[in-house]
Amino acid sequence: LFRSVRLRWPELGRTVPADRARDACGDAAAHALEALGSPLADDALRNRAAGLVRRFQEMPLAYHPEWFELSAEATAVQAASSVGLVHAIAHVLEPHPMTPRRDATHARLCATYLLPVLQFNAAQSDKLSRLLDQSSIDLPALLAWAGRLFDPMVFERTLPVLLASWPAILRDRCARTNVALVRPGHVDFFRAWAPA
Repeated sequence: LFRSVRLRWPELGRTVPADRARDACGDAAAHALEALGSPLADDALRNRAAGLVRRFQEMPLAYHPEWFELSAEATAVQAASSVGLVHAIAHVLEPHPMTPRRDATHARLCATYLLPVLQFNAAQSDKLSRLLDQSSIDLPALLAWAGRLFDPMVFERTLPVLLASWPAILRDRCARTNVALVRPGHVDFFRAWAPA
């Protein structure tokens, strides 16, 4: 019964602080992007996810009434196809006692790790590039867009937790549906990664 009910409250949405709204945009985008690359997605789901990614890139990274519907659609797509490494990282780091409390929100972690994970996926496999090409999504433009979501301070503060928690991240079921295979030695990519 409740799955068919959505409540819109624009006045409340406009009160969300700008940084939290941006983080929510990143989480919604990660749902669609990771669904697009999931090995569990079929062509129909990939097409839906790709359409959402293209729409996200046109939207402001701030409160906008359209974000609610787009986010709900992205959630439905990821529920049908799973997500990937961005969410595996968020699932492990969010409750971790070493994660600074100000950074320990699911959306903030997804927004921050979207750029490095996209670059990891592109470096490890050509599958992401092929899927994006088939969907008329330009990878360099997507990386530039994800760079607007990236918070270097959150990355710096949480990277030690990621490095220490890599085995748990690999065990998270979302890591197993990442567009590129994630292995133990891949932690070195994140250890050495730095924003361009």
